[in-house]
Amino acid sequence: MKTKISFNISEYSTNQLYFSLRDILSAHLDAEFLYPNNVKPANFSKFMAPSITSENSLNYFEFTKSLRITDLNQELDAAEKLYGNPFLGEYIFSDRWLADKSREEIRLRILQYVRFWEHFFERFRPNYFIAGGISGAYQYIAHAVSRHYGVTPLYLFGSQVPGHFSITSQPSLYRNRRTWLTLPDREAIRASVDGYLATVFAKGGKVDLDQGLLKTASFNTLINRDNVSRALSKVARLESPRRILTALATKLTPPVRWRLAQRYFQLDFHPGSVPFVYYPLHFQPEASTLVWAPYFDNQLALLENISKSLPVGMSLVVKEHVVGKGTRPLSFYRRLTELKNIVILSPEFDGMELVRHAHLVLTTSGTTAWEALLLKKHPIIFGNYWLEESRHVTKVTDLTTLKHQICRLLDQDFEADDDWYRFVYQEIKSCYPGVFNEPKSLPRVLDPENVRLIADALLEEFNHAPRAMSTAQGR
Repeated sequence: MKTKISFNISEYSTNQLYFSLRDILSAHLDAEFLYPNNVKPANFSKFMAPSITSENSLNYFEFTKSLRITDLNQELDAAEKLYGNPFLGEYIFSDRWLADKSREEIRLRILQYVRFWEHFFERFRPNYFIAGGISGAYQYIAHAVSRHYGVTPLYLFGSQVPGHFSITSQPSLYRNRRTWLTLPDREAIRASVDGYLATVFAKGGKVDLDQGLLKTASFNTLINRDNVSRALSKVARLESPRRILTALATKLTPPVRWRLAQRYFQLDFHPGSVPFVYYPLHFQPEASTLVWAPYFDNQLALLENISKSLPVGMSLVVKEHVVGKGTRPLSFYRRLTELKNIVILSPEFDGMELVRHAHLVLTTSGTTAWEALLLKKHPIIFGNYWLEESRHVTKVTDLTTLKHQICRLLDQDFEADDDWYRFVYQEIKSCYPGVFNEPKSLPRVLDPENVRLIADALLEEFNHAPRAMSTAQGR
């Protein structure tokens, strides 16, 4: 019997990777490849391969043309009961792609997603559903429906281990490979972890996510004659004065806003000068808040609560995200400066140096918590994140307990015991060699050797899928 493998196709360059993986996997498996997709028909030639036909794919836009909904309220209620409330309640209304829709439009789109994925899984019955990460309503509903039909979802995402990536079947990013990983003896675990730490921090460096997105050009380089000329030529092609003004505002607002925001940043801050806890701002909108911490996506409100929960002599250091330049209103920074114990730093400040000197590190869900753990600092997280598996990480979901948790951890020395070594070891070894991201952001994802490494990882996942799924369902 053929193994049925479905790749989630969208209007991203990740499709190129999927088509390359298909060619390698077909040499190892008697496989049939399927392609659910939400590519607009006008863009088929750009994002779809000639081998994708109506016989092996289902297009969301074509499907919804013929979809008939009799009673929206009744059908949505039935979907919630069948697949569970969280995927409809926790994630949908913080989905950035639905943010500008009316309530009725959102409800209709939700049901359309449900019916699309039901039809796809019912018609094709794939064994595996492969996608790049999991975020937004479209993929969360795919996840919920796939589990109902007994399909194994496999989500690829970047890793905190340099030159590696991970695969999960769960929104929390708990790595599947941990379920079948064989642990060596205590001394071997410690030697492996110590070697990893020596490599990562040898030059005081930051954990390399291989994301290709962490460096952004300054606005001084973005605003030059050539770029302005190209932007104006695009604007000139717009039809109405209103659209022209909107386009100009979109282009000019971020750099102007960023220049004005400089007044709120403390330029002469020295990490060793005052006791502080550290919170790195998340870029928004992004999965780190919308998906993994939907109840804490208002970072201003969260920072106010953290500020209120600190001892009198403790400062809260907040660093802007490198991709967040010009994305926040000035009122955001203005409000933070009104909280007397907050220090705001620019993205250029060395985040790793802040982690080293911080008494605690707080984040909704981010790599900074992993860096803190490696540097033997207590991390506090607020979102649903893989690090919560470690007993050395404190997860806070009730903000009325935050003050207690902060005071408790400030009075408690960090103990790098066997549990800590074992957790770090499992996280390192549960990642696969190779890199994964949108190829447009990280072109070396498409290098033939890297594609082969990803294919090898998927083949290992196929071999262990039943065990991984039974573990995931029990979590």
